[in-house]
Amino acid sequence: DNAKATRTTQVLLSAEKPYTGEAGWSASFAYTYSRAKERLEFNGDYQLDYAFPYYSPYVLSSRLPRHRLVAIGSFDAPWGINIGAKMVVETPKPLTAFDGIGTEPPNGLNYNFLKISQYPDRTIGYFSLDLQVSKSFEFFNDSALQVRVDVLNATNRKNYAILFDGFPNKPFYFTDGDLQGVPRTVRLG
Repeated sequence: DNAKATRTTQVLLSAEKPYTGEAGWSASFAYTYSRAKERLEFNGDYQLDYAFPYYSPYVLSSRLPRHRLVAIGSFDAPWGINIGAKMVVETPKPLTAFDGIGTEPPNGLNYNFLKISQYPDRTIGYFSLDLQVSKSFEFFNDSALQVRVDVLNATNRKNYAILFDGFPNKPFYFTDGDLQGVPRTVRLG
């Protein structure tokens, strides 16, 4: 009777132009709208404060952004070089917390706390632009060597991973904490 549950409504809009040797380029765009709710986000979640676990309210899921856009493209440059890019943009994920709202229980179930879901005051929660350049060198007997350079998070944007509860104000990102993804990284393979 742990009453853990999720509810998700999701809409995906996408368009794709596959790569062909004749055209020499490809592109893919995907936009996702998600409205995700969950009950008992973490194991426990003060569920013993309720007469029954299923009294715990549904709140916004902290695992999915409401809006997410992914754009991918590549094209053939001169001298057999292929150039590609991938961009990911997400709105911030909400923070759900038990916040104090006074001395009287608001609903008679959870003492002096209420589960509140809020978004931080930012338009973009995550942004990453990855670039790649590759070239194949063909040798005898149908063998080849491919050289590839990747630049991950080319803009070096700091995508903070931890939200702090700012109740009664909105949550805010912990700017001295962990990052989502990687800082600007160059890989040669």
